[in-house]
Amino acid sequence: MNRMAPIHEKVVTPASSSAASNNPVTPLKEQQLLRVKNAAREARKAGSRTSSISGPDQYKDGVAASVWEEYIGENRESRYREWLISTLRKHGAVRILDVACGTGVDSRMLVSAGFHVTSCDLSNNMLQKARDTKAKKNLKNWEIHLADWCKLPQQLGPEVHHDFDAVICMGNSFAHLPDELDKQEKQELAISNFREMLRPGGILIIDHRNFDYIVANGKAPSKNIYYQSTWQTQVDTSFERNDLGEVTNIILDYAMTVPLEVQIKMGLDLDGSHDQVTFQLTYFPHYLSKFSRLLRRVFGLTIDDATAPHDISGDFLPLDVAHDPAYYIHVITKEKTIESSDGCER
Repeated sequence: MNRMAPIHEKVVTPASSSAASNNPVTPLKEQQLLRVKNAAREARKAGSRTSSISGPDQYKDGVAASVWEEYIGENRESRYREWLISTLRKHGAVRILDVACGTGVDSRMLVSAGFHVTSCDLSNNMLQKARDTKAKKNLKNWEIHLADWCKLPQQLGPEVHHDFDAVICMGNSFAHLPDELDKQEKQELAISNFREMLRPGGILIIDHRNFDYIVANGKAPSKNIYYQSTWQTQVDTSFERNDLGEVTNIILDYAMTVPLEVQIKMGLDLDGSHDQVTFQLTYFPHYLSKFSRLLRRVFGLTIDDATAPHDISGDFLPLDVAHDPAYYIHVITKEKTIESSDGCER
């Protein structure tokens, strides 16, 4: 694999929002911070890791799960929330399977909107945050499971019926699944499993970044449709290529400046790291045309049929008006079975 030099993409927050860690702290905060530093120092002596986040898989670090949730915040960007809820209701969805729930931000949003949600993820650290929040807020109509997309029906078990009104896989989560053999076999299996969990007429809502733009320009479009964080963040983008020069992986190296009040809340001592946490995300680049064909193939739809139940939007806008969208969002329907006169399904 050949790897390109990083391309810096710096996201700077407004001055009114980004200066929190530079303002003088009150004596009370100084006392709190001192306690945090002392606790962190003792934890380091005991071999615990509290002061930084690094490594290729941020989900393996329990601290990273907490930092990521703080970075996203509790409230989703309103356009996303309104689009998702209205799309689910338009399709008559009540029972939802969130297959990439992470710490449960989207699942909680849907539960609060009246949906019955089953959530799963492959990261137990992320799921623990979701379980803790569910217990703390005494949330109902929400089940949480540890499950692998490639073994989804088996790992969810027989008690989880395969009749969901909708399966959602959002936040560019699907691109985390690697394609080691360059055949997309795992991707096809995972989507097939998503489809299996749907009732006839149910929908899969799945998104991916605009990888066509990222590969062509060396960075992502400078917008985010899912959350509006005020943290100062730098993202370095680099590519891995095969011998033919094709991009096989996109690597995003994050450096986030964590506000002082968040450090105190979480019990982090980042003073020696310039108030920063770092972690890395690796994505398989799903190009719009290829991913659309993959979805249609798995769902048994004709590739070029303009009337097929498969809608694509760019940043929640029709494709013909979406200019360089950050994300593509697909809504594809599992077609209903047709019962013939002899009583057999066709």
